[in-house]
Amino acid sequence: HTHTTRTHTTMFDSAPGAFWPLAGLAVLSLCALTIFTDMAGQPDAATRVQLPARVAAGRDPEAAPEEDRSHLVATSLLLQTSRTGGILMGNNGDDINAPPVVVPLQPRVHDVRTKAATDLVTKGDLSDANTNTNANALLSPDTALSMEYQGCFQLSWDSLGLRPERDLRLTPLSCAESCAREAFRFFGLVSGDQCWCADHPDIPPDTASRTECSLSCAGLSTQICGGRNGYSSVYRLTGDLAEPITVYIAPAKRTSSMFSTGRFDSFFSPKYLIRKRTLNAQLTRTDAKFVQEVCRNSPGKKVFVQIAGAVDYVLTHFPDHAVLVLTADEVGNWGLGRDQRRFGPHGPGRPFPSNETSPAKHIVLPDRVLPLFKQYYDANQQAIFGDNFQFVPLGSRHEFPDVDPAAIVPAPKRQYVYSLMVAITDAVRGKLHEQLMADTTIPENKRFVQVSKHWHGTTDNKEYVPPEKYQQIMLQTMFALCPKGHSVEQFRIYEALESGAIPVLEMRQGYLKNHLPPAYIDSPMLIVESWDDVVPAMMALVNKPEKLLARQKAVMAWYSDYLRSRALAIEHQLETKTDTAFCDEHNHD
Repeated sequence: HTHTTRTHTTMFDSAPGAFWPLAGLAVLSLCALTIFTDMAGQPDAATRVQLPARVAAGRDPEAAPEEDRSHLVATSLLLQTSRTGGILMGNNGDDINAPPVVVPLQPRVHDVRTKAATDLVTKGDLSDANTNTNANALLSPDTALSMEYQGCFQLSWDSLGLRPERDLRLTPLSCAESCAREAFRFFGLVSGDQCWCADHPDIPPDTASRTECSLSCAGLSTQICGGRNGYSSVYRLTGDLAEPITVYIAPAKRTSSMFSTGRFDSFFSPKYLIRKRTLNAQLTRTDAKFVQEVCRNSPGKKVFVQIAGAVDYVLTHFPDHAVLVLTADEVGNWGLGRDQRRFGPHGPGRPFPSNETSPAKHIVLPDRVLPLFKQYYDANQQAIFGDNFQFVPLGSRHEFPDVDPAAIVPAPKRQYVYSLMVAITDAVRGKLHEQLMADTTIPENKRFVQVSKHWHGTTDNKEYVPPEKYQQIMLQTMFALCPKGHSVEQFRIYEALESGAIPVLEMRQGYLKNHLPPAYIDSPMLIVESWDDVVPAMMALVNKPEKLLARQKAVMAWYSDYLRSRALAIEHQLETKTDTAFCDEHNHD
């Protein structure tokens, strides 16, 4: 069984493949699941089938097959949190009391868009790096789940917030696996070839039937998978499941790639499971649709990733148990005022008031919205809002390919001392380019330089290095030069970190301290006072390979730890938000 349709993810997804898919499921013996049926061919409502959906993944990376090693690296730059699971079934179809047998599943991975390992790499001189025991552990509790048949009910897809899709290999087992992996408590089978998952489906008891669910499963003719006219065979999973965090992402790939690519997911604690939804006009078209989604379809913890210029609706309809991640505020103006202008939804005639006694005329947000998280650190904003504005990294661009952990090359063995791949969007970049072209310290075959005269919104432009080649250059670069453009925070910093290159930044008379958080200033990244110092600073490390390698390891470990700290900060805020006022008010509308 290679794929089970997860209809619960389709309603708000912008395009097939836009977000991470489930890992493939293991091939299972047809005799692994035996559901005892009554004379009508339906499961007995009292039947309970045991399935541990999350079993400890304690395997030795050194003993794992080569193709699976990347899933077991504990200290990866963006960890692939593998959790194996299994279905615990009766091993004798004629005896419900027979000793159980576990049919193992393949590891579940938060994000199949694999990213690079940091400290523990399977080749080269990085294998002795220190492990990061705080980074999203690979082990999860050995948890048994019961699959309980609830009955046959007629349900509308609208009430479930779903759209049906066919799965010609559907069985109750495959549907249970798919929904357990996504931490959904209920699942159902309909029309013989469709599976749905839900947290709290609205099941009308007056539609119960013992005869309408009579269609054989497309993947196993001896089992029942619902009926026609919307009749579903409904099951409930009992036992411990991961707690879902639903992340609603604005359809702006460039600014939300940290979340939309799933590269941040695996830094959350194993007790949580990240689900993705698109925060588009369909979701916010009417209050009724929004309330249905955030209060009924996904009533638990939520993260809203929204661009600064389009955040008004979410702020004025901010739901319970939610945090906001604000993106695309490159110049750090959001929430402030200057003269008669307000950079945000505040001021006369706007949804939120301004603090008119403050020189910054800053926005006054309700406590339920705060603290919020935002990209593009700005010291002025920080001085005004303090801990109510917390930083999250921009991350790499969504076009940047995933890095195979085995492709990380120790810095001393890399081809290029430095790379400079930028668009001239700031005079600083142009000056640096001229300076490097005049320098003869580093031979041409030991540096890679390509600059474009103009900035382009996509990477599909002949002036730019194509994404695949760009990544290969990064993987062979010791130092990635990151001169400021529109902002000093740039995708390039994170693409270097993911590739095992050391980012180089310019302090520029304190400019850097005003536009990157203190953790970056104190990090092992190479920070020079002026670009005039960059070549001597790089060569001081290049000429001492052991120090260069140590710096590379330290940078990669720092970034892994920092991402973990940001995920924990979001978790902490979600765990402290207990207000239910929004849904209490709107659930009866």
